[in-house]
Amino acid sequence: MTEYDTEPNLIIKKILIQEIPGFIDSDFYESLNVKPISKPRAHSYFHNPRATPNDPVIYMLFQNEELIGFRTIMPDLVKLPGKEIKFGWCSGNWIDPKHRRRGYSKILLDSAYEDWQQKLMYTNFARESHLLYNKTSYFKLLKKRIRTRFYGNVDVTELLKNRSFYKYLKPTIPLINIFFKLACSFKRIFFRPFKLKAYSIFTEQHYPANFYMQDLAPESLFARSNTELQWMAKHPWLSDQPDYKKTNYPFSLFEADHKIWYVSIRRGNEVAGKLILSSRNGNLKLLYNFAQNISEIAAKAIINLCYENRMKTFSVMDVAITKELSKLRKPFIFDKTYQMGIYATFDINDSEQLYIHDGDGDYMFT
Repeated sequence: MTEYDTEPNLIIKKILIQEIPGFIDSDFYESLNVKPISKPRAHSYFHNPRATPNDPVIYMLFQNEELIGFRTIMPDLVKLPGKEIKFGWCSGNWIDPKHRRRGYSKILLDSAYEDWQQKLMYTNFARESHLLYNKTSYFKLLKKRIRTRFYGNVDVTELLKNRSFYKYLKPTIPLINIFFKLACSFKRIFFRPFKLKAYSIFTEQHYPANFYMQDLAPESLFARSNTELQWMAKHPWLSDQPDYKKTNYPFSLFEADHKIWYVSIRRGNEVAGKLILSSRNGNLKLLYNFAQNISEIAAKAIINLCYENRMKTFSVMDVAITKELSKLRKPFIFDKTYQMGIYATFDINDSEQLYIHDGDGDYMFT
């Protein structure tokens, strides 16, 4: 562990990849009221095939020996013809509420930016972090994306609770929920799953040894291979172990209902395409699409999966799958789009021409 002073009474302590096992097993880690990284995420970082032993991945900010903030970085590679670019994903940022709006997030970001040779990326899933990054001159939009979420039997409270007008609607929420449940029930009554004729669908929830097939993989910016997909499968960030309910960690950790779906689409004896999806509390999302040449069949397989497992929502950014879904009948009652993006501190030539999977970044893990 390396530490250095930044301002009076402020110290940054850094943990390298090779120091992770000793750190999470230490009395020092146990003494921290807020954990800067969960043990499942730490194990995942340590086994990341794209990390090297000296990569700094945990940045902790202390004031008078009290942990007041942290930032974590996930090592990754951009793979371009003839070269690789090492960089870090901004994958976790937290400041104690008592110490916010004092520039401490920027101090941690500056430290990571310097260590990672000005090569960082992030996706704008966390609104507060996105606002911080926008205030710097470090990042610019690498690729714009649109996420479409299809809604079925959802709880209106969860859907609207963060909206400014929610307090005015609150007395009517039970009635609105009844309307949504009735609408969803009618959709399910009249919906019929697709018959895929010549195609067969095989679904597993453990990573199959022969799942990855190079000839089905599109040329993509991050070029995930069997090695990376196996790592993601073996080292998830979410856990159903009850002990983790007690861990004071400000990001996703305990989840009783979390599944990864590995879908193989066959035509006769031939594998025509493969998909990786994940579900959490009935909310399904696409992660990896290795069915580029049969987008309509893939979309129908996803719809059938949603119907058979009574999924509440389905989220997707893949353009081809979204286009097919828009044309097909679905067991959902409405959909909504969200502006998303991947932002980088460095230039990547022709990045618009290379495919980016929905699960790239840390989206696969959460």
